[in-house]
Amino acid sequence: MKTFFRALTLGILMVVLTGGLVTATHAQDDDKETLYAKYTDNYASPEIAKRRIAVQAAKEYIEKFGNNADDKEIVDYLKGAIPAIEKGIEDQLEQEKAAAENAKKQARYNRFDTSFKAKNWDATYQVGEEILSAEPKMLDVAIVLGSIGFDEIVKTPPNDKYNDATIKYAKRALELMASGATSTNYGAFGIYEYKSADEAKAWMNYITGMILYHRDGKTDATKKKESLNYLYASTQSKSDRKDEPRTYESIGQWYFNEASTLVAKRNVILTESKALIKKRNDSNVKAEQDDLDAQIDAIEARIDDSVALEKAYADRALDAYARAYSLAKANPKETAEYKDGLMKAVNALYNFRYVEPAMKTPAQINTYLAGVMTRPMPHPATAVTPVVETPANTTAPAKTGNR
Repeated sequence: MKTFFRALTLGILMVVLTGGLVTATHAQDDDKETLYAKYTDNYASPEIAKRRIAVQAAKEYIEKFGNNADDKEIVDYLKGAIPAIEKGIEDQLEQEKAAAENAKKQARYNRFDTSFKAKNWDATYQVGEEILSAEPKMLDVAIVLGSIGFDEIVKTPPNDKYNDATIKYAKRALELMASGATSTNYGAFGIYEYKSADEAKAWMNYITGMILYHRDGKTDATKKKESLNYLYASTQSKSDRKDEPRTYESIGQWYFNEASTLVAKRNVILTESKALIKKRNDSNVKAEQDDLDAQIDAIEARIDDSVALEKAYADRALDAYARAYSLAKANPKETAEYKDGLMKAVNALYNFRYVEPAMKTPAQINTYLAGVMTRPMPHPATAVTPVVETPANTTAPAKTGNR
C-alpha cells in the first residue's frame, strides 16, 4: 500500500513538472515573438523613436536568449544590426540639428536683408551681431556694419548714432582680414561691396579714421589722435582711398593744430620773457640782474625748443597738405575753392617752416609740391623729431624735417 502510494505520488509529481516545463517554454516563445516583432516592426522606420524601440527590443532579446543555441542565428543577426541602427539614429539627429541650425541661419539672413533694405539700422545692427555671434568669421556682415555709419555722418545734419557700432565692426573686419579671412563679395547689397581685399581694408581704415577724427574727435582728443593711424593706413592700400585728398588734409589739420597749440604756448612764454627782460633792465642790483639773466636764458632755451618742435609739426602738416593739394589739383571734380584753400594752407605752412629768404620763393614751393608724391609719407606712429636749424641753413625742402 505504501509502495503504491509512493509510486502514485511520483507519477503525479512528474505530471506537474512536465506541465510546468511546457508552460515555461510557451512563455519564452511568446516573449521571443513579442520582442522580435517589436524589432521587425520598427527597425526600418523613418522615425527615430520607433527605431529606438527596435534597438531596445533587440538588446533585450540578446540579453534573455543570447545563450540559447537555438537562437544563435537571430542573436548574431541582432548583434550585427544594432550598431548600424544606432549609427543611423545619430546621423539623423545630426542632420536634423544641422537643418534646424540652417533654418535659424537663413532666418537671420532674411531679417538682415529685410532690415537693410528698409534702412532700419537699429535692426540691422542687432541681427548683424546675432549673425557674427553664430558665425564669428562672417566677413561680409562685418564689412556692411562697418560701412553704414559713414553714410550717416555725411548727411545734413550728420547722424552720429551709429559711430561706435560702425567703428567696432570696421575694426572687426580689419582683424578678420588680417587673420586671413577672404570673401567673394567683400560686403553685400552692392552699396557696401568692395572690389578686393585691398579696397575693403582701405575703406574700413578710412571710415574708422574719418569718424574718429571729424566726429568723435570733436570732444575726445585721444580719439582724434588715434584716427591718424587709420587714415594713414587707408592711403597705403591699392585702392581709390590713396587718392582721396581729404584723408591727407585731415592728417595735415592734426599736425597744424598741434603746431598752433605750441605757438600759443610759446607766446605765453614770450610774454613772461618780456616781463623778465623789463625787470632786468630796470634793476640796478647786480645779484638780482644775474638771477634775472639766468631766468631769461632758461626761458629762451624753452622758446628755442618750442620753435624746433613747432617746425617739426609744421613739416608734417606741410607734407600732408601738399599731398592733398597735389591730388585735388589732378582731379577735375574738385572745386577751385577747395584747391585754393589747400594751396593757402601750403603757402602758410611753408613760409612758417622755412625761415631763409632764399627758400621763400614760388619756385621753391613749386619744387616742394612737385616732389612730395615721390617721397614716402611720414608714418604718424613715428616720433616727431624737433627741427634744429641755424640761420644759414638752406637745406632743400625735400630733405628737411622728420623724413
